[in-house]
Amino acid sequence: MRVRSMAWRVGSCKVPRLMIDPISCTGVKHIYCSDYADDNLSELKSWLSKLYPDVLVSPIRDPGWLISTLTRLTPQVDVIRADAANEVQVEALVARAIRDEGRLDIFFANAGIAPMHMLENTDASEVTEVLRVNTLSCYLALKYASNAMKITSPAKPESKGAIVLTASVAGLRSGAGFPDYSASKAAVISLAQTGSWSLTGTDIRVNAVCPGLIETGECSLHRGY
Repeated sequence: MRVRSMAWRVGSCKVPRLMIDPISCTGVKHIYCSDYADDNLSELKSWLSKLYPDVLVSPIRDPGWLISTLTRLTPQVDVIRADAANEVQVEALVARAIRDEGRLDIFFANAGIAPMHMLENTDASEVTEVLRVNTLSCYLALKYASNAMKITSPAKPESKGAIVLTASVAGLRSGAGFPDYSASKAAVISLAQTGSWSLTGTDIRVNAVCPGLIETGECSLHRGY
């Protein structure tokens, strides 16, 4: 599949750095990175500019900002401040990719939060926020990205694309996260399964990745060591 444009819900700078590095060398024409926090975006923008001096990295903009189309051999990267669980902003990000490039090939929904919520001390509003950020963001990505990937043109005569949702090993088993977080990631896995079934015949793939827990000092809060 020839990739022309892809959208990215950042969530943190660490994972996108590992992914953008190889992706930027595979013929991607336009990458859109978004995050709710300006500090993450500023750091990512600075890192990309230093690593790839020839890559055009746009200023941080709110959704809906139109950057002029430039002829380029290296990928353009736009960094956009947006809430991955805000339907209006997700729709605007996807629409921007269609407006700029005429197609969307990949959407990586990576936004997420992992608060330390003990079961007995967690109220309903805290659970709702975890589900909003972790699960609703993936639902919106699935909805709007798949609609965009169905758009055809002379350059893209058939529907196709790839949607990747970040879940967690906590969504597969107990003991890898707190109850609200684990439930939100189990729902993401279900979205990947049911979304893939719903898109049968469109040549749009939906997958969930389930990273495991890496032992650091923070593990003492989870495991008591």
